[in-house]
Amino acid sequence: MKKALVLVLLAYVILISQLNLAAQYQGITITVNPDGWCRVEEVLNVSNVIMEIPLLGDPSYITILDEEGLPLNYTMENRTLIVNAEASTILNITYDTQSLTFKQGIVWILNLTENLSSPIIVRLIGAPDIVGISSTPLSIKEGTNYLEFIMRAPFSIEYVYTSPPVENKQGTPYLYITSIIIALIVAFLWWFNTKRRVRRFGYSLDSVGLSILSSLADGDKALSELRKELSIPKTTLWRRAKRLEENKLLEIRKTPSGSILTITKEGREALKER
Repeated sequence: MKKALVLVLLAYVILISQLNLAAQYQGITITVNPDGWCRVEEVLNVSNVIMEIPLLGDPSYITILDEEGLPLNYTMENRTLIVNAEASTILNITYDTQSLTFKQGIVWILNLTENLSSPIIVRLIGAPDIVGISSTPLSIKEGTNYLEFIMRAPFSIEYVYTSPPVENKQGTPYLYITSIIIALIVAFLWWFNTKRRVRRFGYSLDSVGLSILSSLADGDKALSELRKELSIPKTTLWRRAKRLEENKLLEIRKTPSGSILTITKEGREALKER
């Protein structure tokens, strides 16, 4: 009886852990280059302050950004990523690995042995010929220079490059050079305008900061009221408000009923600059 109870509890724990893992992942994309290197991009929902995430293969060049594009601290233990997610809600993880593929003669093999509940997008650059696949894809898409599958892991795909990967050579050199020049001019104007605002106010307003100050221009507001009006997550709103306060663009007063935000003179001047 005790043995049966232990087995039931063990099965329950495994089921819950798999459900939690499935709920965390928003998407996984593996981009496979002709030289065998893979770029892995994972998007996860944050469920704990400290997130433990197993990575695929032997990862290198790891970057981890939150939903605002800010980098997060992490450590690695046996190919498991340990991230201090703090007040983040989304993790965007990107890394490269060469251990997911190997070559036998002219045949490349992409082999994913991990048992993941989330479907995986596999994008083979160069649109190679498929000579073997371990399971039926959920969908197949063919582009001008890539072949894309949606698969359920574990799986393996065998493919061959019968000709060199096609490079996109559309357009003329003159059009290409003109596009670069225009892009450089636009980038310079954006940089100059941003630097001018930063020199004056010590802080460059983005869309979120601008929305907060614009709302406060009509009068003081509680943090909870501002969150409902702007539909911004509480943690994101609080971090942006603190950053605006540090740059003297608004003031935060704590009252028994909650935090009250007030735009400053500098904040109103920053709004006029926009």
